[in-house]
Amino acid sequence: MINNDESHAIPITHNEHPASKQTSASHQGKPLHSSTRAATVTMSPELIKALRVCVRAYGIGYMFATAPKLIKTLLAFLMNPRKATPKGQNPIAAFLIAIATVIKDGTSSRRDGMSMLLLISLGGYKILELFLNRGMKKAILAQQLQRQKEQHTHHQHHVHHQKDSEEVKWTKDNADKIELTPALRQRITMMASFVSSAAAIIFMHRYRPNHATIDYSLFAVVRALDVFGHVAVKNQWGPKWLGSYGSLAVFVISCTEIMYSWMYEPERLPGPYAFWITKMSRMDKRLLTALRAVRSGSIKYGQPNTPELRGMLMNLCTELNLDPKLGDIDTRQKIHCLVVHQNIAHSCEVHTGYRWIQGFLVSSGIYLPVHLLPALINPKAFIKKLKEDPVGTITSTLLSAARSSAFLATYIALSWYGICFWRSRIIPLASKLSGKTISGNITDNVYGALLGAFLCGFSVQIEKPHRRAEMALYVLPRALYAMYSRLMLGRLNRKVEIAGEVIMYATSMSVLLTGMMWSKDMLKFWKTYFTPDRYSHDQVPDQTGKVVIVTGANTGLGYALTVALAGNGAHVILACHNKERAFDAMDRAKAEIKERYPRLTSEPKLEFLELDLNDMNKTRQAAKEFLARNLPLHTLICNAGINLVPFGLSADGIETQFAVNYLGHYVFTMTLLERLKETKPSRVVFTSSVVHEVVSSGEHSVELLNDETFLDPELRYNVAKLAAVQFAKALARRLEKESVFVNVCHPGLVQTDLNRRSAEVLSERFNKNLQSYFKYCGVTPRVGCLTQLYLATSPEIEEQNIRGRYFIPVANEIDPHPFACNTDFQDRLLELSETLVRKQPSTMISSYRQAQFWKSFVTPARYSHDQIPDQTGKVAIVTGANTGLGYATAKTLAAHGAHVFLACRNKEKGTKAIEKAKAEIKEQYPRISEPKLEFLELDLNDMQKTRQAAKNFLSKGLPLHILVCNAGIMLTPFGLSADGIENQFAVNHMGHFVFTMTLLNCVKESQPSRIVILSSNAHEATPEAGIDLDAINDQTKLTSFERYYRSKLANVLFANALARRLEKDNVYVNSLNPGYVNTELSRYAHDVFGTFFVNTFNTIGNALVAMKPEYACLTPVYLATSPDIENQEVRGRYFIPIAHEIHPSLYARDEVLQEKFWTFSENLVREKIGEI
Repeated sequence: MINNDESHAIPITHNEHPASKQTSASHQGKPLHSSTRAATVTMSPELIKALRVCVRAYGIGYMFATAPKLIKTLLAFLMNPRKATPKGQNPIAAFLIAIATVIKDGTSSRRDGMSMLLLISLGGYKILELFLNRGMKKAILAQQLQRQKEQHTHHQHHVHHQKDSEEVKWTKDNADKIELTPALRQRITMMASFVSSAAAIIFMHRYRPNHATIDYSLFAVVRALDVFGHVAVKNQWGPKWLGSYGSLAVFVISCTEIMYSWMYEPERLPGPYAFWITKMSRMDKRLLTALRAVRSGSIKYGQPNTPELRGMLMNLCTELNLDPKLGDIDTRQKIHCLVVHQNIAHSCEVHTGYRWIQGFLVSSGIYLPVHLLPALINPKAFIKKLKEDPVGTITSTLLSAARSSAFLATYIALSWYGICFWRSRIIPLASKLSGKTISGNITDNVYGALLGAFLCGFSVQIEKPHRRAEMALYVLPRALYAMYSRLMLGRLNRKVEIAGEVIMYATSMSVLLTGMMWSKDMLKFWKTYFTPDRYSHDQVPDQTGKVVIVTGANTGLGYALTVALAGNGAHVILACHNKERAFDAMDRAKAEIKERYPRLTSEPKLEFLELDLNDMNKTRQAAKEFLARNLPLHTLICNAGINLVPFGLSADGIETQFAVNYLGHYVFTMTLLERLKETKPSRVVFTSSVVHEVVSSGEHSVELLNDETFLDPELRYNVAKLAAVQFAKALARRLEKESVFVNVCHPGLVQTDLNRRSAEVLSERFNKNLQSYFKYCGVTPRVGCLTQLYLATSPEIEEQNIRGRYFIPVANEIDPHPFACNTDFQDRLLELSETLVRKQPSTMISSYRQAQFWKSFVTPARYSHDQIPDQTGKVAIVTGANTGLGYATAKTLAAHGAHVFLACRNKEKGTKAIEKAKAEIKEQYPRISEPKLEFLELDLNDMQKTRQAAKNFLSKGLPLHILVCNAGIMLTPFGLSADGIENQFAVNHMGHFVFTMTLLNCVKESQPSRIVILSSNAHEATPEAGIDLDAINDQTKLTSFERYYRSKLANVLFANALARRLEKDNVYVNSLNPGYVNTELSRYAHDVFGTFFVNTFNTIGNALVAMKPEYACLTPVYLATSPDIENQEVRGRYFIPIAHEIHPSLYARDEVLQEKFWTFSENLVREKIGEI
């Protein structure tokens, strides 16, 4: 059991210990100081805690023993004080005497069974664990002293050391310096809980023989089995249905056993439980006795029976106002159905319905107070909830109570109906098919009761899934009790029975206590429990020549990693925010390395790198500074982190915990990635946490994180830690062909200053408890860092090609949360990260969506007018070509030889635009003698006219190589198109949908061809729900801005869906955001926002920011003309100025939404104008 891991070592100096001085003084005959004598009787804090557990354990058992009696006594005096008060006594005095008697009786040996069981099981476990921990530490201390003796070969030094070691005694100081590994401490917990629980059962059988303990033992067994059941489901050890229907199966089987036992062997059930079933079922005891007598053979229909049984049923019939002859078993072939129904109804179904209603009303009286109990326990929270949503709160409470009542009512009704269905449906059918008469003794035997017992279990399906599991765990111990008493009780030697129960209870309690003490997630605990620590400091290979960066290396885990790595020869870069603290950490680390690693003869190689993860620019600069040192990089350990800090934004305007714990490490890692590839084989180790599983979604939204009211501080930490796992897995996938091994770990509960600012966000009491929890339950950083150290140094990582894995202490691999494993979530996180990193300038960081907009101003154009190839022979249509961007696009295409149709609504404006374009082309492009420009009348606000315009073009018999869907309107007052569709949606999307689909065959026949659809960065402002199709025509639901956003998202959805449909054709469909352009697009905004505001905004925007149409048109012209489109198979992509490809919003890329929207558009066209 003794681990030789170096993490147990403590420094033993040659200075005399204070304890040895006191010992020497006493041996010299000098009296000890009074304070020393006082110290000898002072209990240690650990012992005090253990004794508190004993008191609490006994108190819980005492409460269970006395609380029901106290409540019963109290209710008796409140409801009828005269009846409860003995004659001649004062009511108050009688009440006090009764209460005192109950309290005193609870401590007697007749009623303290549970109290003593819990006292010994729980309290004994805590005390035993304390002494086992001390004993183990003492053994380790002795072992370390022995090892130090063996290391000294010089005789004089050996003698000196031997003398010193003899004087070192067992003291608190020495104990504090010894570190037990988590696995060792867990095994001590299991051993202590097993021994104490076994002692508890033995004590009960020896000194409390009147207290049955088997039901407690079975309860513990069920809870332990639940743990392993979850492990089985989690790891898919059993059939797939186990996870979905396991609780149902357990409940049905348990109820079958329980109800059968109640019907025929009630002595097999706990007395109060059998009484409760009888009360709820409302079955007359005489009918129940008769059914039992039929099964035992005491009743034989149509034959003389005992007068008692015959008279019992005839008297029952008389009381039910039935003919006594219906209960005459001497003459009848079976009990009449009316007797079974207790004269409620002739029909079995009506009788069942009555039982259901009756059961529901009775159950409501039970469950309604139960569901109101939270209001009594925490009235303030309930009242607050009631004020916020009175209707919802009351409704949810009543519905929950109703659901539980319906479950119990259905349970009762089905148990009755099973008996009736057997007697009145199955037996007659079997008799008819066989042609034989089936006797009443078979009809009323166990089969009907078994059918009812089986059916009633399915009632649990009414409850919610988590309640089904709770109910299954509630009934299973009762079913096991009945099975145990039937199969084993009295059939084995008494000593064998007791031994079996001891093993059963002790094993189960050790499973439960160990899991609760050592794992927040018991499933993961038990998956790795029997695996010993897989790595220790002694196993770390020589790291000489390796260069390692550790972030957050000045404290906690980072500092422990620095010591361990540098102590094994690595050149460690301490990447920290605070220079002063980093140099202090380096000094401490050098001193500790010399003490712990005497074999390291050279000076430890430690360097400082200033790193501020709260600022992406500074983070990138830190990485570049390291690169400038021209060092290799073998290992990068992303360890730095913060937790439970007040809400705030980073220098880049991103929530602080997400920025530091994830985004900063993203920037740092990606900047250093090429160096890691060059240094291969290399490692990247990310530090996450088990709390990454406590999240509601695998998506990440900066808007929500930046909303102070959206998440509590601890939940923000969880989100950041989920991002760390997702990033590690995504990066590992991208580097799978490289010798760069990326992994992530949860280091466990460690005593660090991670929560140093928790007092600023938590209540004083909660914060105190949290700090105590870390202090007393956490391991030291030197032990806690072993998992990170394993991933950074172990040869197994390369030998076994370990990539993208998740580890928990110590070096045990498990599966992280499904959100972390989802590759879609991983890719979306990387896209979000890339978008955030690209943000320029920093003044716009309050809205990260503007990053794409600003990118168009700081990156060079990828296309120019000089690069446009000759378009002679090409036919193009440009919608909205009489002005703005459409005019510039049409003119540019015609100037390069294309035959361009200006598709416009107004013929006069279209003709003028053609004349103007011809004049400008002749002036600017003298080689074009006669530009080919034609007018095509197109009204996108009317689908019939739009289709007719397309047919007019088709009638010309021309090919169509380029279609540019450019026309659009923005911020118009609410209005409907000729087809009854909101104007912006009709013009910007539906008109182009009809126009494009009508021309599509012509475009296919002219391939290679292009379709270019203009959208806007406004499409990203659409909420997560995408396009609410029902709200488009509702004037009250959307503003003019919101309607425009949705129409622009529709453009990208349409482009992507169409590109997917044409992927086998040489038709290249793409969409774009042209940028901020000086056009007439906002001409209708005057009616919405007023002339002054619009004119002022346009004047400033056009002067400072807006591009001219002649320049902005280069992006649509690039998609319409560049050879890159065909050469590189550019389809379904999204571009921004000038000709830069980026990703549109997540919702624009959602194929499900694209298909849904395509279907919607098709159906709308079919509804308005028929098939295209």
